[in-house]
Amino acid sequence: RILNAGEPGLSSKSFLGDRRQLLNVLVRTTPEFVFIQFGQIDEFSKSEELRSTTIEKYKENLTIIVGLVREWNGIPILVTPLPWRRFNPDGSISSVLRNRSDAILEVAETTGALAIDFHAILSNYYPTITSEEIQSISAVDQYHFSVKGAEVGAGLLIEALPQHIRTLLFGSKPF
Repeated sequence: RILNAGEPGLSSKSFLGDRRQLLNVLVRTTPEFVFIQFGQIDEFSKSEELRSTTIEKYKENLTIIVGLVREWNGIPILVTPLPWRRFNPDGSISSVLRNRSDAILEVAETTGALAIDFHAILSNYYPTITSEEIQSISAVDQYHFSVKGAEVGAGLLIEALPQHIRTLLFGSKPF
């Protein structure tokens, strides 16, 4: 059973605050594994006072969320935000949101939570594909995925899971 408690425009701050009903859904369903990915809205928001957070507050919010998941014996898996598909003149990927990714990895280290550096995985993947392939995995911008991009991204994310968790959740299917 898969439950997606994500919503457009959701930040760690709004998840714990004015949109707490999504957290309440998680608490009622008590999933065994919870993928936690925030960052873009925490960094950028048209409504800064409602969503944007400092790095310190972001880490605090993530630590609280990890603790809440553990209260029902769930296993939190922190996932760093996607990088923007914007390239520097040298061909490397733009490092936008790397600071949020580093903060997530720090929270994982201090809390002992599992973490997947999806930002790094995708930053290494994008330069290996053609500009046509980049366009085919992109939605209306250079951040969000198209349906094809979501499939590619999900495959890369699943491959990054520890083997025992990947097998438990998805069986022995190759990805």
